[in-house]
Amino acid sequence: MELTENLWLACSISFVIGSIIGAWLYRASTSGVERSQLEAKLSAMEKQMQKHQQNLDEHFNQTAQLFNRVTDAYKDLQVHMANGAASLSQDPSASHQLSDALLASQTLSPEQPPESREKSDDTLLSPPKDYAPKSTPDEKGTLSEEFGLQQPIQPQPAK
Repeated sequence: MELTENLWLACSISFVIGSIIGAWLYRASTSGVERSQLEAKLSAMEKQMQKHQQNLDEHFNQTAQLFNRVTDAYKDLQVHMANGAASLSQDPSASHQLSDALLASQTLSPEQPPESREKSDDTLLSPPKDYAPKSTPDEKGTLSEEFGLQQPIQPQPAK
């Protein structure tokens, strides 16, 4: 009886050791192939990413150049319109309004100012106010501590 128990024990231990050695050999033989495949795939992906990055850089550089050309052409058009309005217009206020609009958009460069002239008060606009103007001088301003506060509401007695 002891012989069969030893036989079963030896077979079980041999099976476990054989399974471990087989698994180790399987991993050792396939990991080299898989590793080389993964390295090749990684290398290809890095090359693709570099090419994509280069294309992206070229695209944005070209876009910036095109925008600069469009901006320059727009400035030239505005200067042409201002000069044309100044020289061809019978009404000086129309040429002043166009020049004022061009200056307000800040597209004219400092090297190309329009002709100097006296601005009338009608053409000047006041900047927006960041506060509410008072209707009377005695009215509390928006920065006053009492502004907008109302008397507390008295609770009504229950009926």
